[in-house]
Amino acid sequence: MEDWRDFKRWHPRAQLSEFLKQHPKSDSIVEIVAFCLNPNHYHLILKQEAEGGIKKYMHKVSTSYTNYFNIKYDRSGSLFQGRFKSSHIKSTGKLLYMSVYVSCNSEVHGISPAKKYPWCSFSEYASDNSKIKLCGGKKIISDNFRGADDFKNFAKENIKHMKEKKEDEKLLLE
Repeated sequence: MEDWRDFKRWHPRAQLSEFLKQHPKSDSIVEIVAFCLNPNHYHLILKQEAEGGIKKYMHKVSTSYTNYFNIKYDRSGSLFQGRFKSSHIKSTGKLLYMSVYVSCNSEVHGISPAKKYPWCSFSEYASDNSKIKLCGGKKIISDNFRGADDFKNFAKENIKHMKEKKEDEKLLLE
């Protein structure tokens, strides 16, 4: 199967979503439910599709990115500190809350409003015609809302709460 690097070589203006449409996944080990790639950290909500899938997926992501980064910046060695952190989300309410936290993490941290930040899943949930289509597990979240506007309202309410919580945590640490 053609990989993304080869596809990009022959289609320089192509987006990842175009590649994924033409190369359907086979035997997926996880589905991405929500994501946010910040400058110094990232968040993922993953749905495990195969035994040990999340562990294998995270190993592939960290190894691949470390190799890419080391080659690009002519360096060697590890890039990530420690093991990835994970937790099982047990309730629908917590899943919905966490999907907003992850999808809007750039806004929670004051990096950029989620609706303008291209490296997060917010647009997939907040727009019926999003250009980004990385969240294969989107149905788990979207089935709990009447539509994109309902999700946006839920996100808006929760982002405000999340920012207040961050401010409170700073005060406690000072």
